[in-house]
Amino acid sequence: CSGVTLGDVDLRSRENNSAHRTREIDQKRLIVRRGQPFSITVQCNGSLPPKHHLDLVLHLGEYRLTRKEL
Repeated sequence: CSGVTLGDVDLRSRENNSAHRTREIDQKRLIVRRGQPFSITVQCNGSLPPKHHLDLVLHLGEYRLTRKEL
């Protein structure tokens, strides 16, 4: 998007899993509950131009099924 590239993405798994009461299932993978808010941090190498936006697409389902789509 106009020279802006995605850098680091932090899913904040430990924090989100604790808030969603899924920490005992896994602490490294993000596991959230439907209908509850969660936070992630996305770092880019620059700013988006005016009137541009960032779309976030989530793939839900089993890992092996979503990997085939990629």
